[in-house]
Amino acid sequence: MTVIGGGLEGSVWEHCRDMTIWYEARVSGEVERSKFSRRTDSTDAHLIVGLNADHGRETGAALVETAFVLLLLVMLLIGTVTGALALGRDNSIQNAAREASRFGASLPDAGTLAWFTDVRDVARAAALGDLDATVPNEQICVAYITAEDVATYVLDAGGMPNPLVVQNGVCPGFNDGRNGNSEARVNIVAQRDTPLDAVVFSIDITLLAEAGARYER
Repeated sequence: MTVIGGGLEGSVWEHCRDMTIWYEARVSGEVERSKFSRRTDSTDAHLIVGLNADHGRETGAALVETAFVLLLLVMLLIGTVTGALALGRDNSIQNAAREASRFGASLPDAGTLAWFTDVRDVARAAALGDLDATVPNEQICVAYITAEDVATYVLDAGGMPNPLVVQNGVCPGFNDGRNGNSEARVNIVAQRDTPLDAVVFSIDITLLAEAGARYER
């Protein structure tokens, strides 16, 4: 409470006393309100002005604090939602890579263009839309490595048009650690970008999934 002006000189306490007496009289009904006078000297006026000023400052500070807390809550909410979406998409493409590798391991005619295309299509279908050709930075790589470590692969990147081209080597950046063990195998690499937002900033993160299986045919 802020008091502006001269000394209290008892006026504040008298004012409180007068108001208390008036309230008690009004409740009891014994005395009419007109029999008591409320003091309105300069000290009372200064007191009211001081109280109003304090109330205005407190209200402004509360508004600023509320806005700041709301911003943090919105950032946390949006970050949580987009983070959960990214986690779900990552799980989706991980599952798609595993499904495609198992399918390719049991599909005959490995290493042919038709085989590569079928395995690629299974990966895309298993991702439930998360590896569609329109997805940002979408890539699906299918590789077949023979028992003699002769590798060929097909890369579908960014919805590149068919027909796909069979190339020598393994999927770029993927090493299954099985070189020289005399077994044919299938490798799958899938990736895509997904946004991570938090109101004041937004970044794209790349999700990557790798899977391998021994060729059973």
